[in-house]
Amino acid sequence: MAKLLSYLIIFIFFFTNSFGQSTSTCKELAERGIAILNENSYIPDGRYNSTLLKENEVSQVYKPFIKGKKYMIVITADKVLPGFEVSLADMTRKIIYNDSTSDNKIIFEYTPEKSQNLIISVKVNESEEVEKNLRGCVNIIIGSIRIID
Repeated sequence: MAKLLSYLIIFIFFFTNSFGQSTSTCKELAERGIAILNENSYIPDGRYNSTLLKENEVSQVYKPFIKGKKYMIVITADKVLPGFEVSLADMTRKIIYNDSTSDNKIIFEYTPEKSQNLIISVKVNESEEVEKNLRGCVNIIIGSIRIID
């Protein structure tokens, strides 16, 4: 029984230690994304969407976009990932924006012609060079500025 308990303690230690490292990486990536918004005079929306993804996994964020605002969307990803594809679509899944990178960030601006809910999707690329079950952090950070007419 004592041996089982010691194995359990070791497992918990390694699990929480590796999770803590991933969380730190996610936070650092989010801080970089927020810095990009600030450098460009965009006001962050007060939260960031962070998730751990592996090859071929997708993260989606549903977000209302308001006419009369200009948005900057910053996607940052852990360098262990082989790159990713990002798309912005309306609720009928019509693609408004699509881009992919092997780098670890994408920055794009979007000014809606009307107020509407949109879907931001990030899919991690497939790669022969990356370990199949290796997970990395992906952040979606959104900021806006009001357009003065």
